[in-house]
Amino acid sequence: MLTPAGSPNLTDASGSMRHLMMFVRASLSAVGPDRRLLAMTTAIAFVSGALQTILLFLLAVIAVGLSSYTAAPALTGWLRWTPLRFPVSYVVLGAAALVLTLLALGVPLARLQSILTSRAVARARARLITAYLHTSLAYRSTQREGYLQQLIGEYCQHLAAAVQNFTSFCVAGATLTVLLLGPMVVNPKVSLVEIAAIAASFIFVGPLAQRIRRDALLRSSVNRDLSMQSAQIARLADEIEVFHVGESVSAQLGTRVKTSAETLRRISFHDAIVPIAYQYGALALILLGIGLLLLIDPGRHPGIAASALLLLRILGYARTTLSSIQQGSKVSPYIELINAEVAALEAHPAVRGTQAEIRFGGLELRDIGFAYKAEHDVLHDISIDIAAGAAIGVVGPSGEGKSTLCAILLGLRQPTRGTITTGGVAIGDIAPATWGHIAAYVPQDCKLLTATVTDNIRFFRDQYGDAEVEEAARAAHIHDEILKLPDGYDTVIGTGVRGLSGGQRQRLVIARALIGKPQLLVLDEPSSALDQRSESLIALTLAELKGSTTMVLVTHRPATLDICDHVWRLESGGLVEMPIVKAAE
Repeated sequence: MLTPAGSPNLTDASGSMRHLMMFVRASLSAVGPDRRLLAMTTAIAFVSGALQTILLFLLAVIAVGLSSYTAAPALTGWLRWTPLRFPVSYVVLGAAALVLTLLALGVPLARLQSILTSRAVARARARLITAYLHTSLAYRSTQREGYLQQLIGEYCQHLAAAVQNFTSFCVAGATLTVLLLGPMVVNPKVSLVEIAAIAASFIFVGPLAQRIRRDALLRSSVNRDLSMQSAQIARLADEIEVFHVGESVSAQLGTRVKTSAETLRRISFHDAIVPIAYQYGALALILLGIGLLLLIDPGRHPGIAASALLLLRILGYARTTLSSIQQGSKVSPYIELINAEVAALEAHPAVRGTQAEIRFGGLELRDIGFAYKAEHDVLHDISIDIAAGAAIGVVGPSGEGKSTLCAILLGLRQPTRGTITTGGVAIGDIAPATWGHIAAYVPQDCKLLTATVTDNIRFFRDQYGDAEVEEAARAAHIHDEILKLPDGYDTVIGTGVRGLSGGQRQRLVIARALIGKPQLLVLDEPSSALDQRSESLIALTLAELKGSTTMVLVTHRPATLDICDHVWRLESGGLVEMPIVKAAE
């Protein structure tokens, strides 16, 4: 569960007004630079409300005129002005013109609302992705599984719902404001009773809305845990089956499933009952108020027909306004959570160099030390030279920091102490684009995109054409096997897509690394757990690269070490050179 510092206390039931202000503030931050569009949307809603008020007034005139014996109703007879009399047909034509105008206004109004929502989501996702990709590996590694997916998926969906409800609140609120002025013009006494009753009904449903917010946040917390655990279950499905622990897994998740279902039941009930309670509660209060008014001031009250029509419309928009606040308040905290996560990511930027022109001349490591925690070194006092074109092997027990050393050599992590230079330039001072052309990486856990073979080898580097893709595949000795796939290089592969063996996947990742003809190639267990044929083909690739590419191989396979010029053993955080023993020996 994301709980960034400085986020609001989401369970604080300090009053509807506070939650409304939080909703408005968070939504305005999501709308951001599009506030001018929001103002335009609200202005159109004001115009629409004014036209609706006039339309309802005309409908009341038409109704009174058609139900009376005269065919020429007083258009302004309820006002204390000189009545203007028109044929009913003229009033009907005027009302029809207003209807067409309102329909025409509905198109830009709907378009602006959709634009506000889509742009807000696009900005939030772009901010998150950019901040995530520019943060340091050290900070990214502290985040749980599925962190980015949850942010740009679930959290941004909640942001979209918040902005949709906020724009609906602005539109309905603007229209409601204008509609409330209509009865004031027609009959101020009746109107004041109606407005007071509507305001009282808002206060009445406030505690229910707060309860819905608390239930929604509890359900969101439970659902986040369920989502994370479901991802783990999917990833470990085979192990769960082998160890026959499915019943135990179901039992552990059962309580969370029941809690989520119960909170969903309460939320659904409250979502359904609040609008009903508001609508009929408001009507009851209005009738009570009118009854009291008649007791205090008996007699005729002109304009009651127009007031009645306006009242029905007012209740509809008031209900929409209340629903927008109610639904928006449940999801608007996610906007502040997204802002907090972006701020946290931006507070841990990756170190980026600026030097673009360098000449790679091997690597020089001087007194390198690294610690994840203070006073607990993973690496210490590492000083070695790796000549250009040399092949270096690194061996050692698991957990001794071999992968950490790879990350430091690639510039993914910065050493706690010491320096790494090439050609006299610290690799931390080299521009990322430049270093990206020099260094390449083959991880132990080869990850593929759900995309074509070509796209997996090209890997977002559009400057490489199909010829370079094929050349890299040939260098990795995977070309012939790609041609045997159903659609050759256009075959879709990736997570969840069957058809590639572990060795083929590993060689495909090697092709990805080789497409840019790197001068430094770091391989972390490139032949681990592979069949003999794949291992021999990878060894052939490495042998062909020797002398032209500087290679650092983290491995425990003797056959892979055959091509190495030096072999270093990493143990207790330090490197010790070992004699090279050929596999044949």
